[in-house]
Amino acid sequence: GQGFYDLAIAVSPTDANYQNLTISGADVNQDQKDLKVNEKTTVTTTGKLTLPETGDNVESYVLTAKKGLFVTGSGTALFKSGAQLMQNALITNTGNITMERKANVPSKQYNYWSSPVKNQVLYDLYPYVPWNRVMVYNTATDFFTILPKAGNPTSEFGKGYSIKGPTSGGDAITASFVGVPNNESATAVSNEIPLAISGNRYNLIGNPFPSNLDITKVYSGNTPQFESTENTVYFWDNESNTDLVQMGSGYTSQNNYATMNAATGMGTPATRSTPGEKVPIANIKPGQGFIMKASATASKLVLANTMRTSLLGGTGVYYKGANDLDKFWLQLTTPENMRIVIAAGYYQNAENTFEPYDSPIFDEGVTENFYSLSTDNKKLNIQARKGPFDISDMIPLTAKIHINGNAKISLYQKEGVFDNGQAIYLHDKLNGTYINLNEGSYNFAAIAGNIENRFEIVYKPESVLATGENIKDDLIVYRNGEDFIVQSGR
Repeated sequence: GQGFYDLAIAVSPTDANYQNLTISGADVNQDQKDLKVNEKTTVTTTGKLTLPETGDNVESYVLTAKKGLFVTGSGTALFKSGAQLMQNALITNTGNITMERKANVPSKQYNYWSSPVKNQVLYDLYPYVPWNRVMVYNTATDFFTILPKAGNPTSEFGKGYSIKGPTSGGDAITASFVGVPNNESATAVSNEIPLAISGNRYNLIGNPFPSNLDITKVYSGNTPQFESTENTVYFWDNESNTDLVQMGSGYTSQNNYATMNAATGMGTPATRSTPGEKVPIANIKPGQGFIMKASATASKLVLANTMRTSLLGGTGVYYKGANDLDKFWLQLTTPENMRIVIAAGYYQNAENTFEPYDSPIFDEGVTENFYSLSTDNKKLNIQARKGPFDISDMIPLTAKIHINGNAKISLYQKEGVFDNGQAIYLHDKLNGTYINLNEGSYNFAAIAGNIENRFEIVYKPESVLATGENIKDDLIVYRNGEDFIVQSGR
Protein backbone atom coordinates (compact mmCIF):
# COMPACT_ATOMS: atom_id res chain seq x y z
CA GLY A 1 0.00 0.00 0.00
CA GLN A 2 0.92 3.67 -0.20
CA GLY A 3 0.94 6.40 2.44
CA PHE A 4 0.74 6.12 6.20
CA TYR A 5 -1.41 3.65 8.12
CA ASP A 6 -2.75 4.39 11.59
CA LEU A 7 -3.50 0.92 12.91
CA ALA A 8 -5.05 -0.30 16.12
CA ILE A 9 -5.85 -3.77 14.78
CA ALA A 10 -3.84 -6.73 13.52
CA VAL A 11 -1.59 -5.91 10.58
CA SER A 12 -2.79 -8.17 7.77
CA PRO A 13 -2.79 -6.60 4.30
CA THR A 14 -3.21 -8.96 1.38
CA ASP A 15 0.34 -8.52 0.15
CA ALA A 16 1.85 -7.73 3.59
CA ASN A 17 3.78 -4.89 1.96
CA TYR A 18 3.63 -1.18 2.86
CA GLN A 19 5.34 1.96 1.65
CA ASN A 20 5.33 3.54 5.12
CA LEU A 21 3.82 2.14 8.29
CA THR A 22 2.86 4.00 11.47
CA ILE A 23 1.66 2.12 14.54
CA SER A 24 -0.31 4.24 17.03
CA GLY A 25 -2.74 1.63 18.39
CA ALA A 26 -2.14 0.14 21.80
CA ASP A 27 -2.37 -3.53 20.86
CA VAL A 28 -1.22 -4.17 17.31
CA ASN A 29 -0.18 -7.70 16.43
CA GLN A 30 1.52 -8.70 13.20
CA ASP A 31 -0.36 -11.72 11.88
CA GLN A 32 1.48 -12.02 8.57
CA LYS A 33 4.66 -14.07 8.88
CA ASP A 34 6.56 -11.72 6.56
CA LEU A 35 5.69 -8.01 6.73
CA LYS A 36 7.73 -5.68 4.52
CA VAL A 37 7.83 -1.89 4.81
CA ASN A 38 9.67 -0.19 1.95
CA GLU A 39 10.28 3.13 3.72
CA LYS A 40 9.89 4.06 7.40
CA THR A 41 8.31 1.99 10.16
CA THR A 42 7.22 4.16 13.07
CA VAL A 43 5.76 3.23 16.45
CA THR A 44 4.34 6.34 18.11
CA THR A 45 4.35 7.06 21.82
CA THR A 46 0.86 5.52 22.10
CA GLY A 47 1.66 2.54 19.89
CA LYS A 48 2.52 -1.05 20.71
CA LEU A 49 3.56 -3.47 17.95
CA THR A 50 3.96 -7.14 18.84
CA LEU A 51 5.47 -9.86 16.66
CA PRO A 52 4.20 -13.18 18.06
CA GLU A 53 6.31 -15.99 19.45
CA THR A 54 7.13 -19.07 17.38
CA GLY A 55 8.83 -22.32 18.26
CA ASP A 56 12.36 -23.00 17.12
CA ASN A 57 11.25 -25.34 14.33
CA VAL A 58 8.51 -23.01 13.06
CA GLU A 59 8.80 -20.23 10.49
CA SER A 60 9.40 -16.91 12.26
CA TYR A 61 7.39 -13.73 12.19
CA VAL A 62 9.63 -11.24 10.37
CA LEU A 63 9.35 -7.47 10.12
CA THR A 64 11.47 -6.08 7.28
CA ALA A 65 11.75 -2.38 8.10
CA LYS A 66 13.88 -1.45 5.11
CA LYS A 67 14.54 2.22 5.84
CA GLY A 68 14.53 2.12 9.61
CA LEU A 69 12.48 1.36 12.73
CA PHE A 70 11.59 4.44 14.76
CA VAL A 71 10.13 3.94 18.23
CA THR A 72 9.18 7.23 19.84
CA GLY A 73 8.50 8.17 23.45
CA SER A 74 6.92 5.32 25.38
CA GLY A 75 6.02 3.38 22.24
CA THR A 76 6.71 -0.37 22.25
CA ALA A 77 8.05 -2.74 19.58
CA LEU A 78 8.04 -6.22 21.08
CA PHE A 79 9.66 -9.13 19.25
CA LYS A 80 8.57 -12.28 21.05
CA SER A 81 10.89 -15.31 21.10
CA GLY A 82 11.59 -16.43 17.53
CA ALA A 83 10.56 -13.15 15.84
CA GLN A 84 13.10 -11.31 13.71
CA LEU A 85 13.89 -7.84 12.35
CA MET A 86 15.45 -7.47 8.89
CA GLN A 87 16.63 -4.18 7.37
CA ASN A 88 18.61 -2.53 4.61
CA ALA A 89 22.25 -1.83 5.37
CA LEU A 90 23.51 1.56 6.55
CA ILE A 91 20.22 2.85 7.95
CA THR A 92 19.91 4.08 11.53
CA ASN A 93 17.22 3.02 13.97
CA THR A 94 15.97 5.15 16.87
CA GLY A 95 14.22 4.17 20.07
CA ASN A 96 14.27 0.88 21.95
CA ILE A 97 12.83 -2.47 20.97
CA THR A 98 12.41 -5.48 23.21
CA MET A 99 13.57 -8.79 21.74
CA GLU A 100 12.83 -11.87 23.81
CA ARG A 101 14.58 -15.23 23.74
CA LYS A 102 13.33 -18.22 25.69
CA ALA A 103 15.88 -20.71 27.00
CA ASN A 104 16.51 -23.21 29.77
CA VAL A 105 19.36 -22.15 32.05
CA PRO A 106 19.71 -24.30 35.20
CA SER A 107 20.56 -22.31 38.32
CA LYS A 108 23.99 -23.98 38.61
CA GLN A 109 24.82 -23.69 34.92
CA TYR A 110 25.77 -20.95 32.46
CA ASN A 111 24.63 -19.90 29.01
CA TYR A 112 26.45 -17.97 26.29
CA TRP A 113 24.63 -14.83 25.16
CA SER A 114 25.23 -11.98 22.72
CA SER A 115 23.01 -8.93 22.45
CA PRO A 116 21.00 -8.00 19.31
CA VAL A 117 20.55 -4.45 20.67
CA LYS A 118 22.93 -1.71 21.71
CA ASN A 119 24.03 -1.32 25.32
CA GLN A 120 21.97 -4.11 26.87
CA VAL A 121 22.23 -3.95 30.67
CA LEU A 122 23.60 -7.45 31.25
CA TYR A 123 22.39 -7.97 34.81
CA ASP A 124 18.87 -7.05 33.63
CA LEU A 125 18.78 -9.72 30.92
CA TYR A 126 16.38 -11.88 32.94
CA PRO A 127 15.12 -11.86 36.54
CA TYR A 128 17.40 -13.09 39.31
CA VAL A 129 20.72 -13.06 37.45
CA PRO A 130 23.13 -13.97 40.29
CA TRP A 131 25.34 -11.29 41.81
CA ASN A 132 28.72 -11.13 40.00
CA ARG A 133 27.90 -14.01 37.67
CA VAL A 134 28.14 -12.25 34.31
CA MET A 135 31.49 -13.16 32.75
CA VAL A 136 33.63 -12.50 29.70
CA TYR A 137 36.16 -14.90 28.20
CA ASN A 138 39.86 -14.44 28.92
CA THR A 139 41.58 -15.59 25.74
CA ALA A 140 45.04 -15.58 27.34
CA THR A 141 44.08 -18.03 30.11
CA ASP A 142 41.06 -19.89 28.68
CA PHE A 143 39.14 -18.99 31.83
CA PHE A 144 36.47 -16.39 32.52
CA THR A 145 36.61 -12.95 34.10
CA ILE A 146 33.74 -11.62 36.23
CA LEU A 147 32.07 -8.35 35.28
CA PRO A 148 31.02 -6.99 38.69
CA LYS A 149 27.38 -6.03 39.04
CA ALA A 150 28.41 -2.80 40.76
CA GLY A 151 29.90 -1.65 37.45
CA ASN A 152 26.51 -2.02 35.69
CA PRO A 153 28.12 -3.59 32.58
CA THR A 154 26.43 -3.26 29.19
CA SER A 155 26.85 -5.22 25.96
CA GLU A 156 29.24 -4.55 23.11
CA PHE A 157 28.63 -5.39 19.44
CA GLY A 158 29.20 -9.08 18.79
CA LYS A 159 30.80 -9.80 22.16
CA GLY A 160 29.76 -12.97 23.96
CA TYR A 161 28.89 -13.21 27.66
CA SER A 162 28.61 -16.20 29.96
CA ILE A 163 25.72 -15.66 32.41
CA LYS A 164 24.67 -18.01 35.18
CA GLY A 165 21.13 -19.30 35.57
CA PRO A 166 18.65 -17.49 37.83
CA THR A 167 18.74 -17.87 41.60
CA SER A 168 14.95 -18.19 41.70
CA GLY A 169 12.01 -18.96 39.44
CA GLY A 170 13.15 -22.19 37.79
CA ASP A 171 15.27 -23.09 34.78
CA ALA A 172 12.93 -21.78 32.06
CA ILE A 173 13.76 -18.12 31.50
CA THR A 174 12.77 -15.39 29.06
CA ALA A 175 15.71 -13.13 28.28
CA SER A 176 14.65 -9.59 27.30
CA PHE A 177 17.09 -7.57 25.21
CA VAL A 178 16.07 -3.90 25.45
CA GLY A 179 17.73 -1.24 23.33
CA VAL A 180 18.20 0.16 19.84
CA PRO A 181 18.45 -2.78 17.41
CA ASN A 182 21.84 -3.41 15.82
CA ASN A 183 22.18 -3.07 12.05
CA GLU A 184 25.08 -2.79 9.59
CA SER A 185 26.43 0.71 10.15
CA ALA A 186 27.91 3.30 7.80
CA THR A 187 30.66 3.63 10.41
CA ALA A 188 32.96 0.71 9.55
CA VAL A 189 34.34 0.15 13.05
CA SER A 190 30.79 -0.35 14.36
CA ASN A 191 30.51 -3.56 12.29
CA GLU A 192 33.67 -5.12 13.73
CA ILE A 193 34.11 -7.78 16.40
CA PRO A 194 37.65 -7.53 17.82
CA LEU A 195 39.56 -10.82 18.16
CA ALA A 196 42.27 -11.61 20.71
CA ILE A 197 45.21 -13.82 19.67
CA SER A 198 46.96 -14.48 22.99
CA GLY A 199 47.12 -17.96 24.53
CA ASN A 200 45.14 -20.54 22.55
CA ARG A 201 43.34 -17.75 20.65
CA TYR A 202 39.78 -18.78 21.59
CA ASN A 203 37.25 -15.93 21.58
CA LEU A 204 33.69 -15.82 22.97
CA ILE A 205 31.62 -13.85 20.46
CA GLY A 206 28.04 -14.06 19.15
CA ASN A 207 25.27 -13.03 16.81
CA PRO A 208 24.90 -9.23 17.20
CA PHE A 209 21.79 -8.87 15.04
CA PRO A 210 18.03 -9.12 15.70
CA SER A 211 17.83 -11.78 12.98
CA ASN A 212 19.49 -15.10 12.22
CA LEU A 213 23.18 -14.99 11.26
CA ASP A 214 24.53 -17.39 8.62
CA ILE A 215 27.90 -18.49 10.01
CA THR A 216 29.01 -19.88 6.63
CA LYS A 217 28.74 -16.36 5.19
CA VAL A 218 30.61 -14.93 8.17
CA TYR A 219 33.37 -17.46 7.48
CA SER A 220 33.38 -16.76 3.74
CA GLY A 221 33.79 -13.03 4.36
CA ASN A 222 36.42 -13.44 7.08
CA THR A 223 38.30 -16.66 6.24
CA PRO A 224 41.82 -15.40 7.20
CA GLN A 225 40.51 -14.54 10.68
CA PHE A 226 39.63 -18.17 11.48
CA GLU A 227 42.24 -20.73 12.52
CA SER A 228 42.65 -22.80 9.34
CA THR A 229 43.06 -26.08 11.22
CA GLU A 230 40.10 -25.41 13.51
CA ASN A 231 37.52 -23.25 11.76
CA THR A 232 34.90 -24.59 14.13
CA VAL A 233 32.46 -22.73 16.35
CA TYR A 234 31.53 -24.11 19.75
CA PHE A 235 28.22 -23.78 21.58
CA TRP A 236 28.16 -24.40 25.32
CA ASP A 237 25.52 -27.00 26.21
CA ASN A 238 24.26 -26.00 29.64
CA GLU A 239 21.94 -28.97 30.17
CA SER A 240 23.84 -32.13 29.24
CA ASN A 241 26.84 -31.95 31.56
CA THR A 242 27.70 -31.74 35.24
CA ASP A 243 30.57 -29.24 35.02
CA LEU A 244 29.50 -26.26 37.11
CA VAL A 245 32.67 -24.15 36.77
CA GLN A 246 33.39 -22.25 33.56
CA MET A 247 36.71 -23.54 32.18
CA GLY A 248 36.82 -22.42 28.55
CA SER A 249 38.76 -25.02 26.58
CA GLY A 250 40.07 -26.73 29.72
CA TYR A 251 37.54 -29.55 30.13
CA THR A 252 38.92 -33.10 30.10
CA SER A 253 36.01 -35.24 31.34
CA GLN A 254 33.84 -34.92 28.23
CA ASN A 255 33.06 -32.57 25.39
CA ASN A 256 30.63 -30.02 26.82
CA TYR A 257 30.32 -28.13 23.55
CA ALA A 258 28.12 -28.66 20.54
CA THR A 259 30.26 -27.98 17.47
CA MET A 260 29.73 -26.63 13.97
CA ASN A 261 32.06 -26.32 11.01
CA ALA A 262 31.96 -22.70 9.88
CA ALA A 263 32.68 -23.53 6.23
CA THR A 264 29.94 -26.13 5.68
CA GLY A 265 27.43 -25.46 8.48
CA MET A 266 27.50 -29.12 9.58
CA GLY A 267 27.22 -29.53 13.33
CA THR A 268 27.18 -32.13 16.09
CA PRO A 269 25.64 -32.00 19.58
CA ALA A 270 27.56 -32.05 22.84
CA THR A 271 28.27 -35.39 24.47
CA ARG A 272 25.51 -36.28 26.91
CA SER A 273 23.99 -39.17 28.82
CA THR A 274 20.31 -38.47 28.10
CA PRO A 275 18.26 -37.73 24.95
CA GLY A 276 17.51 -34.16 23.90
CA GLU A 277 20.65 -33.14 22.04
CA LYS A 278 20.79 -29.73 20.36
CA VAL A 279 22.43 -29.82 16.92
CA PRO A 280 23.78 -26.50 15.62
CA ILE A 281 23.72 -25.83 11.89
CA ALA A 282 24.44 -22.69 9.88
CA ASN A 283 21.78 -20.13 10.90
CA ILE A 284 22.48 -18.83 14.41
CA LYS A 285 19.56 -17.23 16.21
CA PRO A 286 19.50 -13.79 17.85
CA GLY A 287 21.02 -13.71 21.32
CA GLN A 288 23.29 -16.73 20.80
CA GLY A 289 26.92 -16.63 21.89
CA PHE A 290 29.63 -19.07 20.80
CA ILE A 291 33.39 -19.66 20.85
CA MET A 292 35.66 -19.60 17.82
CA LYS A 293 39.44 -19.87 17.42
CA ALA A 294 41.20 -16.96 15.76
CA SER A 295 44.18 -17.35 13.46
CA ALA A 296 47.61 -16.22 14.65
CA THR A 297 47.32 -13.05 12.53
CA ALA A 298 43.63 -12.30 13.20
CA SER A 299 42.43 -8.88 14.33
CA LYS A 300 38.68 -8.69 13.81
CA LEU A 301 35.58 -10.12 12.16
CA VAL A 302 33.71 -7.71 9.91
CA LEU A 303 29.98 -8.36 9.72
CA ALA A 304 27.43 -7.16 7.16
CA ASN A 305 23.71 -7.41 6.52
CA THR A 306 24.44 -9.81 3.66
CA MET A 307 25.34 -12.35 6.35
CA ARG A 308 21.90 -12.05 7.96
CA THR A 309 18.94 -14.28 7.11
CA SER A 310 15.40 -14.79 8.31
CA LEU A 311 15.26 -18.34 6.94
CA LEU A 312 14.23 -21.10 9.30
CA GLY A 313 16.82 -23.61 8.09
CA GLY A 314 17.13 -27.23 9.16
CA THR A 315 16.39 -29.01 12.42
CA GLY A 316 17.80 -28.16 15.77
CA VAL A 317 16.92 -26.14 18.80
CA TYR A 318 18.10 -22.68 19.88
CA TYR A 319 20.79 -22.55 17.20
CA LYS A 320 20.11 -23.99 13.78
CA GLY A 321 20.38 -23.43 10.05
CA ALA A 322 20.22 -25.05 6.67
CA ASN A 323 22.49 -26.86 4.29
CA ASP A 324 21.78 -29.11 1.32
CA LEU A 325 24.73 -31.52 1.56
CA ASP A 326 24.39 -35.30 1.36
CA LYS A 327 25.25 -35.98 4.98
CA PHE A 328 24.61 -38.18 7.98
CA TRP A 329 25.33 -38.37 11.69
CA LEU A 330 26.44 -41.43 13.70
CA GLN A 331 26.06 -41.93 17.43
CA LEU A 332 28.17 -44.06 19.75
CA THR A 333 26.52 -45.02 23.03
CA THR A 334 29.21 -46.18 25.44
CA PRO A 335 28.92 -48.69 28.32
CA GLU A 336 28.57 -45.68 30.64
CA ASN A 337 25.66 -44.47 28.48
CA MET A 338 27.51 -41.45 27.10
CA ARG A 339 26.11 -40.46 23.71
CA ILE A 340 28.71 -39.09 21.26
CA VAL A 341 27.65 -37.89 17.81
CA ILE A 342 29.87 -37.33 14.77
CA ALA A 343 28.99 -36.12 11.26
CA ALA A 344 30.10 -36.77 7.68
CA GLY A 345 28.94 -35.24 4.43
CA TYR A 346 29.84 -34.84 0.78
CA TYR A 347 30.83 -31.33 -0.26
CA GLN A 348 31.69 -30.22 -3.78
CA ASN A 349 34.84 -28.30 -2.78
CA ALA A 350 36.16 -30.80 -0.25
CA GLU A 351 38.99 -33.32 -0.43
CA ASN A 352 39.40 -36.46 1.67
CA THR A 353 42.52 -35.13 3.38
CA PHE A 354 42.21 -32.77 6.34
CA GLU A 355 41.18 -29.25 5.29
CA PRO A 356 39.05 -26.28 6.44
CA TYR A 357 35.79 -28.10 5.67
CA ASP A 358 36.63 -30.58 8.47
CA SER A 359 36.44 -30.07 12.24
CA PRO A 360 38.83 -32.04 14.47
CA ILE A 361 37.78 -33.58 17.76
CA PHE A 362 37.82 -31.00 20.54
CA ASP A 363 40.02 -32.89 22.99
CA GLU A 364 41.89 -36.20 22.74
CA GLY A 365 42.14 -36.39 26.53
CA VAL A 366 38.46 -37.10 27.18
CA THR A 367 37.64 -40.50 28.66
CA GLU A 368 35.07 -41.41 25.96
CA ASN A 369 35.45 -40.47 22.31
CA PHE A 370 34.27 -41.25 18.80
CA TYR A 371 35.64 -39.92 15.54
CA SER A 372 36.23 -40.57 11.85
CA LEU A 373 39.60 -40.42 10.10
CA SER A 374 40.61 -38.46 7.03
CA THR A 375 42.92 -40.15 4.52
CA ASP A 376 45.86 -38.47 6.29
CA ASN A 377 44.64 -39.84 9.65
CA LYS A 378 43.31 -36.62 11.19
CA LYS A 379 40.80 -37.37 13.97
CA LEU A 380 37.57 -35.64 13.00
CA ASN A 381 34.32 -34.81 14.72
CA ILE A 382 32.90 -33.39 11.46
CA GLN A 383 34.25 -34.64 8.14
CA ALA A 384 33.52 -33.24 4.69
CA ARG A 385 34.29 -35.83 2.00
CA LYS A 386 34.99 -35.07 -1.65
CA GLY A 387 31.70 -34.53 -3.47
CA PRO A 388 29.58 -35.47 -5.19
CA PHE A 389 28.71 -38.61 -3.21
CA ASP A 390 30.66 -41.69 -4.31
CA ILE A 391 29.12 -45.06 -3.49
CA SER A 392 32.58 -46.68 -3.40
CA ASP A 393 33.84 -44.36 -0.64
CA MET A 394 34.95 -45.69 2.78
CA ILE A 395 35.29 -43.81 6.09
CA PRO A 396 37.33 -45.35 8.96
CA LEU A 397 35.99 -44.95 12.51
CA THR A 398 37.62 -45.08 15.94
CA ALA A 399 36.00 -45.28 19.38
CA LYS A 400 37.50 -44.68 22.82
CA ILE A 401 35.82 -46.57 25.66
CA HIS A 402 36.40 -45.96 29.36
CA ILE A 403 35.17 -49.28 30.82
CA ASN A 404 34.34 -52.74 29.48
CA GLY A 405 30.71 -53.30 28.58
CA ASN A 406 28.04 -53.17 25.91
CA ALA A 407 28.30 -50.35 23.38
CA LYS A 408 26.16 -49.33 20.41
CA ILE A 409 26.68 -47.53 17.09
CA SER A 410 23.57 -46.11 15.46
CA LEU A 411 22.44 -43.77 12.70
CA TYR A 412 21.50 -40.51 14.41
CA GLN A 413 20.25 -38.40 11.47
CA LYS A 414 20.48 -38.31 7.67
CA GLU A 415 19.87 -35.84 4.83
CA GLY A 416 20.12 -35.67 1.06
CA VAL A 417 20.79 -38.92 -0.78
CA PHE A 418 20.92 -40.79 2.53
CA ASP A 419 17.37 -39.72 3.31
CA ASN A 420 16.26 -41.00 -0.09
CA GLY A 421 17.20 -44.66 0.04
CA GLN A 422 21.01 -44.77 0.00
CA ALA A 423 22.11 -47.35 2.58
CA ILE A 424 24.83 -46.65 5.15
CA TYR A 425 26.67 -49.84 6.19
CA LEU A 426 28.80 -50.27 9.28
CA HIS A 427 31.54 -52.78 8.45
CA ASP A 428 32.79 -54.65 11.51
CA LYS A 429 36.12 -56.02 10.31
CA LEU A 430 36.53 -58.12 13.44
CA ASN A 431 33.82 -60.53 12.34
CA GLY A 432 33.33 -59.54 8.70
CA THR A 433 29.74 -58.30 9.01
CA TYR A 434 28.07 -55.42 7.20
CA ILE A 435 25.21 -53.79 9.10
CA ASN A 436 22.73 -51.54 7.31
CA LEU A 437 22.32 -48.79 9.92
CA ASN A 438 19.11 -47.65 8.22
CA GLU A 439 17.59 -50.87 9.51
CA GLY A 440 18.90 -50.82 13.08
CA SER A 441 21.68 -50.08 15.52
CA TYR A 442 24.71 -52.30 16.10
CA ASN A 443 25.42 -53.55 19.63
CA PHE A 444 28.80 -55.02 20.52
CA ALA A 445 30.92 -55.95 23.53
CA ALA A 446 33.51 -53.20 23.98
CA ILE A 447 36.84 -53.48 25.75
CA ALA A 448 38.20 -50.39 27.48
CA GLY A 449 40.69 -48.42 25.40
CA ASN A 450 40.88 -47.28 21.79
CA ILE A 451 38.96 -49.42 19.31
CA GLU A 452 40.98 -48.85 16.15
CA ASN A 453 40.95 -50.51 12.71
CA ARG A 454 37.74 -52.36 13.47
CA PHE A 455 34.88 -50.21 12.14
CA GLU A 456 34.36 -48.36 8.87
CA ILE A 457 31.44 -46.88 6.94
CA VAL A 458 30.80 -48.17 3.40
CA TYR A 459 27.86 -47.90 1.01
CA LYS A 460 27.96 -51.20 -0.91
CA PRO A 461 28.74 -54.22 1.25
CA GLU A 462 30.97 -57.03 0.02
CA SER A 463 28.88 -59.43 2.09
CA VAL A 464 25.51 -59.12 3.71
CA LEU A 465 24.60 -59.35 7.36
CA ALA A 466 25.68 -62.62 8.93
CA THR A 467 26.21 -64.41 5.60
CA GLY A 468 29.82 -63.51 4.77
CA GLU A 469 32.24 -66.42 4.53
CA ASN A 470 34.78 -64.65 6.74
CA ILE A 471 32.57 -64.41 9.82
CA LYS A 472 34.41 -65.92 12.77
CA ASP A 473 32.65 -69.07 13.93
CA ASP A 474 32.93 -68.10 17.59
CA LEU A 475 30.76 -64.96 17.05
CA ILE A 476 26.99 -64.80 16.65
CA VAL A 477 25.15 -61.85 15.07
CA TYR A 478 21.39 -61.71 15.50
CA ARG A 479 18.61 -59.15 15.30
CA ASN A 480 16.61 -58.02 18.33
CA GLY A 481 13.90 -55.59 17.30
CA GLU A 482 15.62 -52.63 15.63
CA ASP A 483 19.08 -53.56 16.97
CA PHE A 484 21.72 -55.99 15.72
CA ILE A 485 23.58 -57.86 18.48
CA VAL A 486 27.02 -59.44 18.20
CA GLN A 487 28.18 -61.84 20.89
CA SER A 488 30.50 -64.78 21.39
CA GLY A 489 29.08 -68.17 20.42
CA ARG A 490 31.15 -69.95 23.03
